[in-house]
Amino acid sequence: MADFSLWRLGRPCERCRWLSLSVNRRKAAKRTRALFLPHGKDHPYIERLVENLSRLGIDVLRPTCKIFFLFKAWQSDLVHLHWLNIFYCAPARQSWKAAAKLAIFLLQLLLARIRSIPIVWTVHNFRDHEDLHPRIRRICSRTEDEVRRIIGDAANILFRPGFVDESQVQIYFNASDAAVFCFEDIFTSASVILAMSFGKPCIVPSIGCIPENIGPDGAFLYDPEDRDGLLHAFNHALSRSERFAEMGKANKKRAMLWDWESIARSTLKAYGV
Repeated sequence: MADFSLWRLGRPCERCRWLSLSVNRRKAAKRTRALFLPHGKDHPYIERLVENLSRLGIDVLRPTCKIFFLFKAWQSDLVHLHWLNIFYCAPARQSWKAAAKLAIFLLQLLLARIRSIPIVWTVHNFRDHEDLHPRIRRICSRTEDEVRRIIGDAANILFRPGFVDESQVQIYFNASDAAVFCFEDIFTSASVILAMSFGKPCIVPSIGCIPENIGPDGAFLYDPEDRDGLLHAFNHALSRSERFAEMGKANKKRAMLWDWESIARSTLKAYGV
């Protein structure tokens, strides 16, 4: 009789359907919901991370508003911060607006923490990369003119300033022997990792996470505080050009360890789930 009460003519009874529905709901509830801030729509890093986190049981939620996200946070199991500039940056001479945006942002995080919602921050950079001040563009323009003046009629230098289209990036890297990065202030760099993935040795400043990502077996590091540091590193690299191929292989091998599944699993570990 007990068996017959659960199954009738090979079909599950209402009680079985209810039990099955309850189990399915419990399975669905096991997926962790992570709110990504900011939205990151169409950003290749965010989209690939979301795709691989989904395979590991993470449902990524996106804010419906650029500034206000509290209600979405309350619907999530955790909040994952990425680039924060949208929450505090404002045009020049509008410091009051930046202060107001920052206050709203911090208040929402505080209220989320009161609800015991964990907050994870991927520190892509400490400062905003966006150009909000026309003065910076003028400085860059003057710098470009100065470089052209120094190069003059040198036949062995091809100077091509400007934006490189995504389809053309591989052409430049494949044509190069090494990649040079003259950062003055940076925390981490996707462009350095990109150069490593092309198997190129790098000339880079020893700041931020760069020495952790690329060691002396794949880079010529220099002190950005040293006025002639880049020049010395460049000359040192030229004197050791026979090591370029070996250094490039070391960089590519290291870069291949950072596949998207590994990145997603590291993120999952940070989530603590």
